[in-house]
Amino acid sequence: MKNVDIKIPEHQCEKDMQLLKEIYEETSIKKFIQEYHFDPSFVEKNIYTFKRWMNSIKKCHHCKGLHECSQDNIGLHFECTNGVLLTLGLTSCDYKRNQNELEKHIRFYKVSDLPKEWYSKSFADLEMKKETNSYRELVSLAVEYCDHSDQKGFFLYGHVGVGKSYLAALVCNDLAKHGKKVGFIHVPTMCSRMKSYLGEDEFDEQLYWMKNVDFLVMDDIGAESATPWIRDELLLPILNYRMENKLSTWFTSNEDYDSLFDHYKKCGSNTEEIKAVRIMERIKALSKEIAVNGKNRRNLEF
Repeated sequence: MKNVDIKIPEHQCEKDMQLLKEIYEETSIKKFIQEYHFDPSFVEKNIYTFKRWMNSIKKCHHCKGLHECSQDNIGLHFECTNGVLLTLGLTSCDYKRNQNELEKHIRFYKVSDLPKEWYSKSFADLEMKKETNSYRELVSLAVEYCDHSDQKGFFLYGHVGVGKSYLAALVCNDLAKHGKKVGFIHVPTMCSRMKSYLGEDEFDEQLYWMKNVDFLVMDDIGAESATPWIRDELLLPILNYRMENKLSTWFTSNEDYDSLFDHYKKCGSNTEEIKAVRIMERIKALSKEIAVNGKNRRNLEF
């Protein structure tokens, strides 16, 4: 049988030589090759595995954070995990690991409508020098509350964008980081969601957690479309259970106690004062009314 000479095109050889040069110039790969004492023939044999790794590493060069990550899986890049088999595996970058550390408390959120970017926020992110004296005092009350979360909750009311929901979210995060089971619900969104869950297991599960978490924020209460079902069959059982079991509850609203009473008194075409009194008694038993004044922060970076 005749031997067959296979000639590799010269331009292909030059291309591979240039690729090998780039591979050896990549600091982390060069260190890896030296650590496992790979000879040039081994590197050449696995040149395209090294190429894939190198291309992944290059995407991380000069990266300033997850917001500009160009990897296929944000925060994850390829890395050789076994020097003998030379297999590539995904590993988290420093930014991703830092984010994971900041957000590991999320597992304590049992029900949540919290904006994703708020999970990593803390009181340290507030620029107190720019705040009014009244808001600084409110922040101090919130920080103190985190150390004594078995006390009566707050009913924060005021105009749109003054920082009510954000402050409540910071308390939620702080308590979750200390192992408390928490919930943050946007009441209008929750009401729509629970309607869609009627007759399904999700309804009972969400209702259970809203009743039982150690700390619950009922955000934007009073902005939902008031109906007898929402008032009497959904909100009242949650509030009644939490009141009877002395479970910490915060509220945020554009309404104060009086205007919220009017909201629940007028359900559709009916005026039902007794039922409005009933739900407001629970809210007042659970919370202390606090006015929040100041600038609209909606367009500001926290």
